[in-house]
Amino acid sequence: MLEGLRSLIAVEKLGTVSEAAVQLRLTQSAVSKRLQALEREIGQRLVERDGRRLRLTRSGFDLLAKARPLLAEIENLKVISGAPEEREFSIGVSDSIAASWGPAVLRQTLAAVPELKVRVHVHRSTLIIENIKLGRYDLGLLTCKETEGGLVSVPLTSEEMVLIGVRRQKTRAREPAIASVPSPTPILTIETASATWREVGPVAIKHPRFQGRKFEFVESFTAAAQMAREGFGQALVPKGVANSLGFKASEITSLSPKIYRHVQFVTRKTLLELELVQKFVKSLAHFSVNGASL
Repeated sequence: MLEGLRSLIAVEKLGTVSEAAVQLRLTQSAVSKRLQALEREIGQRLVERDGRRLRLTRSGFDLLAKARPLLAEIENLKVISGAPEEREFSIGVSDSIAASWGPAVLRQTLAAVPELKVRVHVHRSTLIIENIKLGRYDLGLLTCKETEGGLVSVPLTSEEMVLIGVRRQKTRAREPAIASVPSPTPILTIETASATWREVGPVAIKHPRFQGRKFEFVESFTAAAQMAREGFGQALVPKGVANSLGFKASEITSLSPKIYRHVQFVTRKTLLELELVQKFVKSLAHFSVNGASL
């Protein structure tokens, strides 16, 4: 069954038996036979034709949703037990971290732990958590804590949330005046479904700086910051985002009291037992503290 499940995962990802065979280093006939054997064992059709490609049936998707975490645990046990097979880790990075200090911190960490190889994926924190639970990703650098479903969170650093002020400048004769922006100006920030807002939102709404102010929510911190740069309001963003976009110190205001979002490393419990992963986390925490505070 394990070989059949691996073949099914490859077909889901690549869409054809031929491409799956190349990835698995098997013949097309071997992949087809493994899929057929898995369908006989399960008693249901797992793949179907979609033009020239294959797609999973509902039964196929349901099976992989349940099987992926188990396969991930098996792969983790192989690494822990010292099996000679090499393993490349996949890491999901929160998009706002990847858009600011994250890449530099990852580069420094991997230079300090050169024996660890990773494939990097960038998504929202909530999506990264789901992919780790499903076994698609091994590691996560993100902004939400998770301790369910066999996962463990390790605190890395706290990143200050700052306020970017409205830019005041003379407008050209043919340009619309910034005076059209509502007064008092709105606070632009990340959408309410994001992991960061779920953490900082309750604090921000009650913060004395924002009493009587209206919050407007956009899809990304970068969008909020760029809109603030052009005078559409003020933006509440992580300090790393403000710095990476080149805002001057005079354009960035620290809040009093300060608001922080907490950056976490998330993985499966079995992977955290690996000495190599522990070394990676230690280095990641060291460089994250410096990166998030720049």
